[in-house]
Amino acid sequence: MDGESRSRAGATRPGLAALALCRFAGGRCGTANTLAGVSLASTDTLVVEQPWSFGSLLWRTRYRATAYDGQDRPVAVVAERRGPGLLAPVRLTGLSGRTPFDLRVCTPDSREVLGIRKGFALRRPRTHVLGPRGEPLGSIQAEPGHRFALLDAHGQRICLLADVAALDIRALARRDGRRVRRDVLRVRPGTPEPLRSLVLATGLAFDVVRNVGTWHYASGAASSLPAG
Repeated sequence: MDGESRSRAGATRPGLAALALCRFAGGRCGTANTLAGVSLASTDTLVVEQPWSFGSLLWRTRYRATAYDGQDRPVAVVAERRGPGLLAPVRLTGLSGRTPFDLRVCTPDSREVLGIRKGFALRRPRTHVLGPRGEPLGSIQAEPGHRFALLDAHGQRICLLADVAALDIRALARRDGRRVRRDVLRVRPGTPEPLRSLVLATGLAFDVVRNVGTWHYASGAASSLPAG
């Protein structure tokens, strides 16, 4: 876990897409009208951070991440709707990524803009992405070779993540004196909805999508993910 390791999902694109997510302010989420209507809709870089201290790596059983824009302003927090309950001990093992996750993404005024869900499975479960009213937007399928397929609401393949975005992961940094892991997501300009929401969800919950969950010893040193 020492030092800095990075992984790129696809080649770096010359342009960046507008992202539309904001920070969770705590408490219960309401419902946003549309993802595009959230403030900071012109954000072009999403920096996703997780606590990376020894204690958080050893004992973490709940997924939580904070996202910032390119100017280092907090724009989103992803948190679980409820704790893992009896599955908490499993979250401390290599099977953490196989347990169910039900995440929400909220704005500064506590409005939910995305839902991210994955059920229990032993192989390669899909991660489902929901809109602010719970409507299905599509899903993400982890594939062999560290590829991630983006599927529409009917399960039809749209493209690979690397076709529309670049994702740098596992850069170690410090925020407010605390060690964090920093992932950076960049989206190709003009990526339409709901595809863009699938890309955002992948960056916001990458460890859930790639079946690592909260057990980060399973991820090891990151490698270069292939382009689409």
